[in-house]
Amino acid sequence: MEAVLELQKAFSKNYYLEFITPIDEAYADIDLYSELITYRGKEYLEKEIDTLREERKYILEDIKVLYNSATSEVFLKLSSFTNDFEKLNFLNNVIQLIQIPLKQLKNDFYVDEKCSRYYSTQNINNNIVNVNVFENNFMSNLNNHKETKIKKIEYDIVDLFEMLLANIRHEVLSFLPYSIFIIANNFIKFLKHKIEEIKNTLNDYNHIKGNGEESQNKPNQLSSNQIVILLD
Repeated sequence: MEAVLELQKAFSKNYYLEFITPIDEAYADIDLYSELITYRGKEYLEKEIDTLREERKYILEDIKVLYNSATSEVFLKLSSFTNDFEKLNFLNNVIQLIQIPLKQLKNDFYVDEKCSRYYSTQNINNNIVNVNVFENNFMSNLNNHKETKIKKIEYDIVDLFEMLLANIRHEVLSFLPYSIFIIANNFIKFLKHKIEEIKNTLNDYNHIKGNGEESQNKPNQLSSNQIVILLD
């Protein structure tokens, strides 16, 4: 079950670690990085958006290769079993294995929440406006505005631009765990489909067998000629 284990490992991996690097190790490729962030209590440089998109694509392509290998392995494994009950046991075990990382992948969608492995904070020394701070300030100004009709609330264009960048970053990062979650679910659907096929085969077999036994257990019926002969 080597290919299946490799796929499960890929589903479980924390890919955000590939998007950041310690400050003292980033100088050789400094152009690849754009954000100074704090992640799990340490400072890192995070790769710029276009680089994140590109590497995200490569990660998903690699996972799809593992997916195809695991699918092929499942077919081969099923063909090696001597009975359907062994097949069902194997498929159920694989489903349980693939389901393990799903909960964490769901949490990873929300990169601004601490439950996500992609959660980080922008360094306070970096001149970047946090989206939550911006939103709180905006709502505060909105609520404190005394006029019934709001005419104008001014914000620095830099703040708006940084908020836009933060939203783009959120989308780019969250897309990866979301896509991996979808791929994992598709693999589970494939496994469940195989289970249904085997169960349907068992049901058909039991139905045919039951009808055969029923016909064998029925008493032999006499024809009308046989009845006349018997009466004679």
